[in-house]
Amino acid sequence: MSKTSFLNLLSRYQSNTCTETEKRMVEEWYDMLGQDYDQQLSDMELNAMHNRIWQNVTPAQKTVKLTKWKYISIAASIAILLVSGTLLLNYNNSERYFKEAVSYTSLSTYKNNTNKPVELVLSDQSVVTLHPNATIDYPNKFAGAKREVFLDGNAFFKVSHHPEKPFYVHNKDIIVKVLGTSFFIKETEKSAEVAVKNGKVMVKENIHASLLGQKKEYPKVLITANQMAAFDKEDKKLQTAIIEKPLPLYEAYDLPKPANSIESQKFYDTPLDKVFDTISKTYGIEIKLTNEALKKCTFTGDISNKELKEQLNLICQTISGTYTTEQTTIYIKGGTCN
Repeated sequence: MSKTSFLNLLSRYQSNTCTETEKRMVEEWYDMLGQDYDQQLSDMELNAMHNRIWQNVTPAQKTVKLTKWKYISIAASIAILLVSGTLLLNYNNSERYFKEAVSYTSLSTYKNNTNKPVELVLSDQSVVTLHPNATIDYPNKFAGAKREVFLDGNAFFKVSHHPEKPFYVHNKDIIVKVLGTSFFIKETEKSAEVAVKNGKVMVKENIHASLLGQKKEYPKVLITANQMAAFDKEDKKLQTAIIEKPLPLYEAYDLPKPANSIESQKFYDTPLDKVFDTISKTYGIEIKLTNEALKKCTFTGDISNKELKEQLNLICQTISGTYTTEQTTIYIKGGTCN
């Protein structure tokens, strides 16, 4: 029996297509492997047992039979090492590092086990709105030069303003640094996201996530009201964008609505560049015209009480143009003066 024939026999046995004689042969061989014959029998006894089971196998082929399981054992060992290595690489060290960094103070842990958001007031009067199943680790009192918390899940933060003591939110993938602002952190299977309602925050990858202790510094992004940053867990990239539904800045900062807010968005033969400048200042979002000739166009219409996307669509329709968003900038493309 050649090595190929032997492997074919095992394959037929597994698929239950071998003969009864072959089946008994394989089962007797497996029974023998279940007992440590290599150690318990003398060479003479071992050879006799082999001859009884493999009556038609040549000495060279017996060597193949005896060494095959050695290779299988080595392969199994390699598989175990690969699995262990994968688990090691996938282990997230962020929370352990955070707890070591704030070991000088006592921590509390709170998990929202309800099915609705729950507000938690921290010692500095910052307010955290935890979404269902979210957990936060936080100091009972912010005693150091930093205010640091660890978040697992989704939450909205309204951070009290203390410029001399910046506020840091750690999660498994990113670190958010703020002075005093409101923002939302969302974690999904593929990404970690930060959306800013008002103020300014700095976002960077959490370099302490790896158990191997990577020291390389990763790029940081600065985002403001109506902007967001998303970290792709697979590609390890941090990108910025405009949030899905931007708010006028007065609304984002919880300020009274300006008396002329509606009138300021009613236009009559207004140059297009001035129209977009008004919208840009309203939302704090940069808008650029890619076609310089559009600056000579004018717009007449009432875009008050409409969301940003509706406003842009309405204006672009009048010039047969389009708009695209690249990171945190809106570009008005194509179009002609009608």
